[in-house]
Amino acid sequence: MEKVLNSGALNPKAPLLSGALTTGLESALEAVHARAWHPQPGFDPELAAQGLAVLAACHAAGLAPTRQSRITLAVAKAERHFAEHLTEPVDVELLARRLGAAYSHFRKVFKAHTGFAPWQYMIRLRLSQARRILAVSDATLEEVAARVGFSSSYHLSAGFKQAYGMAPDPWRR
Repeated sequence: MEKVLNSGALNPKAPLLSGALTTGLESALEAVHARAWHPQPGFDPELAAQGLAVLAACHAAGLAPTRQSRITLAVAKAERHFAEHLTEPVDVELLARRLGAAYSHFRKVFKAHTGFAPWQYMIRLRLSQARRILAVSDATLEEVAARVGFSSSYHLSAGFKQAYGMAPDPWRR
């Protein structure tokens, strides 16, 4: 790990990686989690390979063009805004205007950059946070929904099932 940090592939001062969803970071982390959930005795080369995939995705997400256009900077600011205001209602059109972009153009560039429309991106962030809470706590579905910005446990459950193919309770078990 020291070699990786010394190489500059990871920057501990910038843990929020712009474009992380498009590099496959989330799916790489999911693969590590699934494999580590059922540990194999001794050295597990598949788990090691999956760990390297996480590092590669982090490195790819950390690579940024040296000069970014105004709209690309607006998208990066929007990603950060979504992450920092996860539980708050978001008016994406107003956010685009505040960032100096026309909504239709902003939405198109945001989707090209992240792979998701802005609202879908926000839902994805909320669902990812919900999974982390479900994995490490005994919080009820209603409590989790409130903590991550869903209006009800029903909406959380429906979104979770659509995104991950199963309801939160069976996933937690």
